[in-house]
Amino acid sequence: MAVTYLGKGKGVPVNLASRLMHVDPSFVTTHSRLLEKNGLLRHKSSAKDARILQMALTAKTR
Repeated sequence: MAVTYLGKGKGVPVNLASRLMHVDPSFVTTHSRLLEKNGLLRHKSSAKDARILQMALTAKTR
């Protein structure tokens, strides 16, 4: 379910993904950075709050 949200719009914040997956936000951060290094995920700061990272799928993943 969390991955579905990653493919839509501007992506989702780490805290929402962690709630949907029922895991700690640090788990999502650690693993999403590994996915980003492999070109499967991208991170972008939120336009409203620079402290919030938005995650989204890359074209390679879609």
